[in-house]
Amino acid sequence: MKENRQKIIYIVQNAIFIAIVFIMAFTPLGYFKIGLLAITLIPIPVVIGAIFLGPVSGIILGTTFGITMVLKALFDGDFLFLGLLAVNPFFAVVLCIIPRILMGWFVGLIYRVISKIDKTKIVSYIIASLSGPVMNTIFFLSALGIFFGSSDLIVELRNGASVIAFLVAAAGINAVIEAVVCTIAGTAVSKTLNIFIKS
Repeated sequence: MKENRQKIIYIVQNAIFIAIVFIMAFTPLGYFKIGLLAITLIPIPVVIGAIFLGPVSGIILGTTFGITMVLKALFDGDFLFLGLLAVNPFFAVVLCIIPRILMGWFVGLIYRVISKIDKTKIVSYIIASLSGPVMNTIFFLSALGIFFGSSDLIVELRNGASVIAFLVAAAGINAVIEAVVCTIAGTAVSKTLNIFIKS
């Protein structure tokens, strides 16, 4: 009976985080545009969910994040995604989903390992929260380079630059801002949830 109750609670908790990801994905809460900068804040609920519910939930939430990325790119008519879709539809979808799955999974694993030696949990929250957006950027850009680095679209966008130089430039200040915001928000919310759960 107790085991069934725990399973139900786990499912409900995942459902809540999934709902948050969808809400953020399709409202201004998940994306901020400042001039040419496009900042995504969706890694935040993925990170928090992976911290509190574990690596499997990280995979579930990362998958949800990736699916919403595909849907939003289609609905918004995103230039880059539509271009990549024309080059190779399968790899274009994989590019959006797999890096987010890996991000969620690794965040859960990283937190689980570090929290065993971090009694305060603060360092664990900080490192796990920072690892989310960093890995999201690294995995996405790596996949972009592997799958589409030699495609005509990316070659044109590179404008003579090397693939690595192009990918680093593509990350730019966006990645830095996302990392800072996600680390602060992820740590603060995780700490608050931990206090709430214990009380």
